[in-house]
Amino acid sequence: YKRLRAFSDYLLHNVTYLPGCSLVIVNDDPQSTLPRDLHIPENIAHTITWINHTKNVGFAGSVNDGVAQVKTDYIMLLNTDV
Repeated sequence: YKRLRAFSDYLLHNVTYLPGCSLVIVNDDPQSTLPRDLHIPENIAHTITWINHTKNVGFAGSVNDGVAQVKTDYIMLLNTDV
């Protein structure tokens, strides 16, 4: 989450197109304070499933962990860390 502002903007923009969908955020940086630093409105924040890794597992590991939590037919990935 090197571009925290961009991630927040993308998330808030896209969540309006995804009513009823699960929101899963995977924090793959153990040193990050992402859950505290990401400013998300309460009406969205309470719907998020957070996965905070205790060690960096990389992109593929993070995606796999996030996808494992999703119970819907479709998945949308937002990755502003590239």
